[in-house]
Parts: sequence; C-alpha cells; structure tokens
Amino acid sequence: MNNLSEFIDVLTKRKKSDLVFKNAKIINVFSHEIIEGDLAVHGDQIVGIGDFSGISEIDLYGAYISPGLMDAHVHIESSMLTPENMANLILPRGTTTIIADPHEIANVSGMKGIEYMLKATENIPLNVFINLPSCVPATTFESSGAILGADDLKKLIHHKRVLGLAEFMDFPGILKKDPAVLKKLDLAQKNNKIIDGHAPNMKAKDIRTYAGIGVSTDHESETYKELLDKIRNGIYVLMREGSGAKNLEALANGVSTNLSLARWCCLCTDDSHPETLIRQGHIDHLLKKLVKLNIDPITAVQMATINTAKCYGLSKLGAIAPGYKADLVIFQDLVDFKVLKTYKGGREIYNGIDEVKIQNTYIDKSLLSTVNINIDKKDLKILSKDEKVNLIELIPGSLLTKKTVSQIILEDGEFKTRNNPDILKLFVIERHHGTGNIGKGLVKNFGDFKGAIASTISHDSHNLVVIGDSDEDINLAVEEIKRIQGGLCLVHNKKIIYSIPLEIGGIMTQLPGEEVALKVKKILDSAYKYGVNRELDPLMNLAFLALPVIPEIKLTDRGLFDFESFRHISLEL
Repeated sequence: MNNLSEFIDVLTKRKKSDLVFKNAKIINVFSHEIIEGDLAVHGDQIVGIGDFSGISEIDLYGAYISPGLMDAHVHIESSMLTPENMANLILPRGTTTIIADPHEIANVSGMKGIEYMLKATENIPLNVFINLPSCVPATTFESSGAILGADDLKKLIHHKRVLGLAEFMDFPGILKKDPAVLKKLDLAQKNNKIIDGHAPNMKAKDIRTYAGIGVSTDHESETYKELLDKIRNGIYVLMREGSGAKNLEALANGVSTNLSLARWCCLCTDDSHPETLIRQGHIDHLLKKLVKLNIDPITAVQMATINTAKCYGLSKLGAIAPGYKADLVIFQDLVDFKVLKTYKGGREIYNGIDEVKIQNTYIDKSLLSTVNINIDKKDLKILSKDEKVNLIELIPGSLLTKKTVSQIILEDGEFKTRNNPDILKLFVIERHHGTGNIGKGLVKNFGDFKGAIASTISHDSHNLVVIGDSDEDINLAVEEIKRIQGGLCLVHNKKIIYSIPLEIGGIMTQLPGEEVALKVKKILDSAYKYGVNRELDPLMNLAFLALPVIPEIKLTDRGLFDFESFRHISLEL
C-alpha cells in the first residue's frame, strides 16, 4: 500500500508516478471499452488513465493492457508441481491471481497439507487465495489419508488469504442434514465466507436448495441449461477448460445467445497438467477460445478478471482503476492474446523473453514418503459368477462416465481381457494406511490399450488407481509406484516404460514444470502408441475414475459406486 499523503500528490499530478505506460490501449472492464492513452502506476497501485508523465516511462506502441488474469477455481496439485513452479508457468501467461482449493493434498495429509500450501505461497509474486477443503474425504464411501471436520477448518478460517469453503461436494449430506455437514456450512456463514459448489447434472429443485444454504459458485456445468438454472438461482458459473474437462465451448455457445448472462460467468481451469499449461496456456488460452466462439474480447476479459474479483469479494483486484492493485498483463492483440509482459503489484515479473524462475521456498518433510500399499498379485484377479456386469464407460472430453450393462466372456469364472476386446481391468487400491482395500471394476472406451498405467493421483482421496490389460503389467506398475513412493507409471509388455516420482504426498514434485511436462508428454505419447483412445487424456481421465461425486459410475477402494443411488453396487448385475 502506498503512503496515502504521497499517493494523493501522485493522483493530483503534484508528483510524478513511478511508472507510466505510454500509448496504450487500456481495457476498462467497468465501462466495457478500450481507452487509448497513458496508464500511470505508483508503487503497487493504479493511479489512473490520462496524460501522465512518470519517473519511468514505457512506450507500448498501441499494445493492450488488461487487468491481470484470474483463475476462479484451480487445484495447484493437479499441475503436479509445487506452487512456486506452477507460478513459473502461469505468470508468463498473464495470470496474477488464483483461487486455489488444496483438497488434493488435504486428502493425503490433512491440515498439514493446507498449511504447506499457505506457507509455500506466502511470498511469491502471484496472488494465491485459498478456499478450505469442505469435503475431506469427498464421501464416506472411500478411504482418504485424513478426515477434516469443522473444528479443524476453524483454525484457518480467519487467515487473511482464506476466502471460504471450497467445492461442497456432499450434497446428500446437506439433504440429510448431516450434523458434520451443517457445522461446516455454519462455520462459513457465521464468518461471512463464500461457499463454492460442486453440482454436476444437478436438478433445478436441488439447485434451489444448494443456493439457499449459501452456495454461490459452481464449476461443474456441462450444458447451457445447467448454466442457466444456476445463474437463475444466483450462483456464479465458473466456465471450465482444463486438461480433462473441456466445457467452455458448450457454455460459451449458450452465453453468446444471451450476453446478459456473461456478467455471472467466470473462468477457471480446475485441473491442468504442466504439459497443457506450456503447450496451450492458462486463462489466456480460454480467452483466445472464447473470442473464436464469438464472445466479444472485452466481455471475455471481464469473465477472466472483474467477474471473479466481484464473485470472491476481492475489492481491489480485477480492474484498471485508481487505487486498484497494479496487477497487469500486456497483450499484443485481443485475438491470440499473446502475452508481452506481466506485472504484479507494479513490478515486472515476466518480460516476454526470459523464463520466470521462482525458487521452491518451503517443504514440509512430513508430506514425503506417504505411500503404504499392502496387496498381492493374486488380488488382481477379477472373478464373477455372472456374465452380465456393470461397466464404466468413458466419455471423451468429459469427467462424466456412463453406467453400462454389458455381456462379458468368463474363463473359469475369471475375467480376462484377451476374451473381451475394448474392456480393461481397473483397480483402486488404498495407499494411505496399508489396509489392503482394493476396488475392482471394468472400463470401456479407454481404447485397445496394451499395458498398464498406474497413478497415485486419483481424486479426491488419492489412492492408487491402475488400469491395464494383464495382471503382469498391472502388478509391475503397482510395484513401481511402491518403489518411487507415489507418482505415475506406464508399463508395456512387462517393462517399465516411464515413471515419474511425485514425492510430495504422491501427487506433486519439486521438479521444474518444463521437466515434468516433458515426462508427462512421453507417458502420453507412449500410451497413445500402445492403444489408448486418442480422444482421452488418459492420465486425467484415470485420475477421475475414482471420484464418486461425479456421475454416473466410479470406482473407490471399497468397490463400484453408483452416483444416482449414491451407494456401492456390485460388479455383477
């Protein structure tokens, strides 16, 4: 914050500003216009637009200045990177603020995981606001590494960067008036904190209940009808486009027919791999896509800035106006949204040429060596008395799955992939406490894959999830994950092709983003080579096959889970 007396002198031009951008095209998200002129900055604050002179002046030669971009809902852990290394990838893309939900690391390590996220983001040039994980675990139908109640969350509810409760997935708990659920909601409401939602395929009558108990955002809309139903009930819709879930096009096509709805839309990535961040970008990629979908560029920028700021009550972020924080991004144009420079608090962070290199500043050693698996190869057999079974069918471009009843061929009562084309074995293995729990399922539409992929990134409890066509490859993948203490592994023809250790909670690494992206690309390229459906992101789709709060059918370490009835079901029909 600037000295008030000095800032008044700068505002009244009795004193020069520290920095003035000359000949700029300034995006005003309040008036929905582009103003040509100079933009003055003093310290970390915007002075204003007009005819200014500064101690330092930069001629932009007609380039565009936008408020720094904001991601309305993201899981840092899904990048597989530390917060510092994720910041290194998104600051050059113009993102200066993220609203993070650390429920991935919280499901592994509880409050220690949340505290790690807060400490690691304390002094980096990226605004990182936290919403406290509301559902650890997501449901009572799976085994997580920790359980967090309202009394745990209360310890951090007044932290200056905690905005409220993250995606509230336990809607059945709301309907049943579960005391533990109500206590968390009460904690948020009494402290005037926001409550994020999680409402895939939610019926209109249930949206009313959701909104009525204080939920004000949702990032799970896949259709225009869902978007409209939620906005009608006063819920902000966070339009999502990440590595796995790609909902932007369907929602933008609807909004383009009724632009008055855009005021209630924000942009988010939710889950993005480093390879996606490097190849496509972050929120800048969503802006580019929105413009291609006939959304006015200023409207798109509003979704990425002021709408998010208003949604989360961030009063001095998201706009270029006097007294606002000088978090800025300079674009070459409003079509490709190529970032020329990024400023955080009036300080140049990305110069358009050099990499951003924020160093890892903090690690909690208790987050290391968290994998405890206790199964044997014999546990990988799938036996059935019935040839009619419930299958999990994948849907390209979506985290949703389809519950399918299919006829399979058994060999002495055992399922074997060689007799069942396009059906693979799926296991979710408890990995926090060594209980030996193992859920068994069958998956369709993953492709004619020969091999196995294993990962300790499996939302939200982050048990070990492994898919494959042979017990030998699946077992080898499991053993490699045990050896590296969590991470990703690809096996083919009884050989380990690639593995990536994720030493922090089995879901993150201290390696730089570029290095992780290269390793992930090698796994993805090899997976496609060995037959994975090219319409899928196999790592992202695999990670969400264990999340029971997304329709229609998933697998936890305790068995198949049916979303509609919200209970476990048998593999056999």
